[in-house]
Amino acid sequence: MINLNGVSIKNIDLSPAGTVPFDREFGIDYNLLDYPLPIAQGRLIVEYIEKTRKYEPRVSVKEVNFELNEDGNLIPKVVIEIVDNA
Repeated sequence: MINLNGVSIKNIDLSPAGTVPFDREFGIDYNLLDYPLPIAQGRLIVEYIEKTRKYEPRVSVKEVNFELNEDGNLIPKVVIEIVDNA
């Protein structure tokens, strides 16, 4: 988990959008998971990139990979890099 001055990438990626008072855009829109799998994957990639850029601009999303577990659940793997640690 990367924590840059109080903002945790894990918090951004694991918070459902709409659950943080006074900032309903914080977090990932889990409603995207209701779309067909290829569309959900594409929209989630965009969501991870945009939310990371908005809430932690010192970090860049390098890639997002997806795995399906044995229950058929989509598991995203977000690879990031620190672009500015000033």
